[in-house]
Amino acid sequence: MAMRISRTRIDLDDKTLQKPVFKDYGETLMTGTGTTTLNLELGNTFEITMDGNLTFTFSNPPASGTAGNFTLILIQDGTGSRLVTWPASVDWAGGNAPTLTTTANAVDILTFITTDGGTTWLGFSAGADFKTLADTVFTPSVAGDYVGETGATTFGSGSVTWGASDDNLRSNAVVFPGNFTLEADISDFGNNFTFGVFPTSEDATFLGTDSDGRGDMDVMTNSWYFMDNSSGNQIIHVATSYATFTASSGDTFKIQRIGSELKAYVNDVLQHTWTQTSSAELRPCFGQANQKGDMTNMTWTYTP
Repeated sequence: MAMRISRTRIDLDDKTLQKPVFKDYGETLMTGTGTTTLNLELGNTFEITMDGNLTFTFSNPPASGTAGNFTLILIQDGTGSRLVTWPASVDWAGGNAPTLTTTANAVDILTFITTDGGTTWLGFSAGADFKTLADTVFTPSVAGDYVGETGATTFGSGSVTWGASDDNLRSNAVVFPGNFTLEADISDFGNNFTFGVFPTSEDATFLGTDSDGRGDMDVMTNSWYFMDNSSGNQIIHVATSYATFTASSGDTFKIQRIGSELKAYVNDVLQHTWTQTSSAELRPCFGQANQKGDMTNMTWTYTP
């Protein structure tokens, strides 16, 4: 059959395209949930979410004598523990099918190649246990989102209004295992207020009644925080000030980690990059010594 050309497609009908130079090209991505038939006439990259145990079929490979391949991106659903039955035609590297990652939302990538029209598929794992990177955005809104002196404090959607002095809070269930952004508007900026993070390994050190409003972050092995006190506006690691900043009521405070590097921002302007890096699991911490530092529009954005 002759080559067919339209405004959006060139169909060579399985004929040879010789000596092309490609630039800025993509491949058709076939996606689905619970899909079990992988049809190479539709595409060569498949992203399948497993909503149960699946039995796959590979269909329409190139004719024998022509190499054909495809990539399979397998995603466990939120339940996890899903298993796969593979076609008997797959010849696995090492003679055994790879063990899939079965934790919820985990991603495995596999590649398959045939040169005999699909009679035999050479299969191998291209990568295992990738993590889905969709961020979780959490807006704390009730006392139960915190641990510490909550009795006199008023909580709303993304807001904390202090009702007594010398109260300190940390997050309850929410922690930051990887990248995160901790952000809030400080509606009542003033003396002896702190805004920061510390490792969950320091949970036992945290003190909800700390009278200088730091939650005892100043006696931990690691902690990173803003503080306004009698010595001025400081950006601190544990008990040592590394930078100063200018702020007033209504300004937005932000602490962000990308990789292992932590940075401090006011109104999205970088104030300091801490040299003390960390890949540890961290959690938010706030405190005050004289009812200053009310917060609004607070969000905790993190990669699970």
